Amino acid sequence: MRRPTAASNRSPIQRKYTRRSLHATADIFAALKRGRDEPSAAAAAAVGLPPGADGALGAAAEAVVNAAAVDFLRRLPGVTDGNFRQLMAAAGSLAGLAGMSLGALEGVIGGAKAAAALHSFLHAPCPRL
Repeated sequence: MRRPTAASNRSPIQRKYTRRSLHATADIFAALKRGRDEPSAAAAAAVGLPPGADGALGAAAEAVVNAAAVDFLRRLPGVTDGNFRQLMAAAGSLAGLAGMSLGALEGVIGGAKAAAALHSFLHAPCPRL
C-alpha cells in the first residue's frame, strides 16, 4: 500500500498549481500573472469600504488606516460594527475619542446606553499596581 505524500494531502487547487520543483511552481505562477497589472496598495486597502454618494471610494479609501487602532476601537464596550466608522470619522484618533464628552458620544453612537458604557470605560480610574 502506498503512503500518502504531502502533495496528496493538499487541496485540488493547490495540487493543480504546485509541483515538486520550486522553479516549476514559480514558472506556473509567473505564467498566470502575465498580462495582468501589479496590485496596488490603495486598491487592496479599499476592499470592503463602502463607496461614497457619487459611487467613488472617496477620501476614506485613500487614507492610510491604522489597522491596530481600528481593531482596538472595535473591541471597546459600546462600539459595534454599525457605529465604529462614525466614531472614527468624528473622533479622528483614539486620543480624540478619549476627549469626547458623553453628549458627543451619544450623538455619534446613537444610543445613550452604548455611549455611557464607552465613556465610563474610557474615563474609569486606573489604580496603580
